[in-house]
Amino acid sequence: MIIRVNDQPREVAADLALADLVRDLGLADRKGVAIAINDEVAPRSTWPTR
Repeated sequence: MIIRVNDQPREVAADLALADLVRDLGLADRKGVAIAINDEVAPRSTWPTR
């Protein structure tokens, strides 16, 4: 699956959880990280299963 991270395309596995993506990007320990899916913010509490 192709996603966009900071407006740059990135290929990821279709079953990759948001928490895993954040970890793979090296951002897991940072505050101020936000994820939007189809213009809707995904709460951090949903990242492990979304």
